[in-house]
Amino acid sequence: MRPRGSAVVLKPAAHAAGIGVIRVDAPGQIAAAYGFADRATGLGPESVLVEEYL
Repeated sequence: MRPRGSAVVLKPAAHAAGIGVIRVDAPGQIAAAYGFADRATGLGPESVLVEEYL
C-alpha cells in the first residue's frame, strides 16, 4: 500500500518510450492525466497503466 500523497505515473501500455507518460501528484490530477495517457495510446482505456512513482 502506498503512503497517502505519494505520486503515481500513468502511461500508455503500448509505448516503450516516454510518449504519453505523465506524473500525478494529487488525486485531483488523475482524470486529466488519464485522458492525456489515453489519447497518446489510441487503443482504449484498458491500455493505460498506473504505476507508483519511484
